[in-house]
Amino acid sequence: MIGSRRVIGRRPKVRAAAALAVVLVAGGCGSRVDRDRLSAAGGGLSLSSAQQTAAGASAGSAPAGGASPAGADGSRLGGASATGIAAGGISASAGATGGTAGATGAAPPKDGGRFPTRTATPGASPATAAGTGASAAGGGAGPGDGAATGVAGTGPIPGTPNAPGKPGPGTARAPIVFGTFGTGSGVIGRAVQPIITADKAWSADINARGGLAGHPVKLIFGDDGGDPAAALAIARRMVEQDKVVAFVGTYLVTTTPAVTPYLEQVGVPMIGGPGGNEIEDHSPMVFNPQIGSDEALGHGIHLAVTSQSDKRKMAILYCREASSCRQQRDRALQFAPLYGMTIVYEAQVSIAQPDFTAEVISARNAGAEIVTMLTDEQTIVRVARSAHRQGWSPVVTGTYTANAEVVQTADAEGVLGIAATVPYRSSAKMQPYLDAVARYVPDGALGGYGATAWVQDKLIERLSAGFADRNPTTADYLDALYALRGETIGGLVPPITFNKGAHAHVNMCGFPIKVVNAKLTAPLGDNYVCAKGY
Repeated sequence: MIGSRRVIGRRPKVRAAAALAVVLVAGGCGSRVDRDRLSAAGGGLSLSSAQQTAAGASAGSAPAGGASPAGADGSRLGGASATGIAAGGISASAGATGGTAGATGAAPPKDGGRFPTRTATPGASPATAAGTGASAAGGGAGPGDGAATGVAGTGPIPGTPNAPGKPGPGTARAPIVFGTFGTGSGVIGRAVQPIITADKAWSADINARGGLAGHPVKLIFGDDGGDPAAALAIARRMVEQDKVVAFVGTYLVTTTPAVTPYLEQVGVPMIGGPGGNEIEDHSPMVFNPQIGSDEALGHGIHLAVTSQSDKRKMAILYCREASSCRQQRDRALQFAPLYGMTIVYEAQVSIAQPDFTAEVISARNAGAEIVTMLTDEQTIVRVARSAHRQGWSPVVTGTYTANAEVVQTADAEGVLGIAATVPYRSSAKMQPYLDAVARYVPDGALGGYGATAWVQDKLIERLSAGFADRNPTTADYLDALYALRGETIGGLVPPITFNKGAHAHVNMCGFPIKVVNAKLTAPLGDNYVCAKGY
């Protein structure tokens, strides 16, 4: 069904203070994933929203290094490599326990929506039990219409928090229990399978290398079925019964708002998320190391274009299935003037449409040079195909949704996007992700969402480096998060620092990507581009 559309002759006014959610829209309306196949490929998901199963534990290296200095023009450049620990592995079991959940006070207020100015602190990191690494810094800015650019480097190892619970001599270290859950079935389940795959691969990998500072990892999975009540019940059970110390690599999409008030009440952090809701940016208990899902994504829509093209007349097609698609559209309109963009056409569409001929003809007639897709990745491909059938080759672009296996096709040639981590298909820094999936979950789904989950899991390694002498608690992990300064997780993300309070502006940067010869490529390599004013 073709949606509403309108031609725009002047820039619309947009409420600058709007609080906008960004929900991941799954591809292919009406498709469902077979539960047996999902369990095999996705990793130990329960057959009902009230059940949980365990997954094999895993991980990656905990790199060290120094944050890159700012260049003369204000851009940030740096780089790093890292090695990790090696040892034996262990599997997790359903209902596993072993960690303790700490608690803190009520949530601080939001940060007011300002862009703080931060510069990563240069310096080398000491070697740790988890691994060693080195960094190199350089200068120079990449393209981007005035946006800051840089290369992901490394930040200092966080300080070791004081905590009781030292294991005695010869005592086996207790396992550390983490939780991960979300909508693992149905239409959304299909889209988030790369996250589940990455979590399984990470947990198996880290245990094969000796665990986190010698502690085995137990990673417990849960499927909320897209039901907010079920999501809250799973979170409560994992905290109060399974004693998870933190949540990591979650695949909550529409149910995050049901969970965050409880996490704020008990003080249990969620490390990362799928970028499915603006609450990820505004809850003090969600610590996302990647580009945020609210304001940052609005900037990312334009950065994907300005970092790779000189075109500035944009058409926007946004989905009708999720209200967040309109909210993304609002952010795109809000920030368009900052990047010299003119929105000449927009239309609301359905991701179930097989063809978009009417929309692409209208966009072309309105003078559009760019067609920006605020939809799922498969719809991006169908729109590009519809345009090409009309003999029109506009710049087709998406956000980090375009960072997906499905766009590696001739129909999507030239499609632009922006990755939330160093690009998984072209950066050597993401090779451990591909290797771990190939080894431990060979039938599992790959994709940009899996890459972000892998990086969130790697952050857990970084935080755990100082816990060889204790059984870490939730409070230990919170202390370690707040101790990060200019952290890049071994060059996987731009330098980040978590303040106490909302985290909307922790990371306002992304890595440009482009489909070339039916392959996801990174025209700027490991360089990232950042929102203007960041």
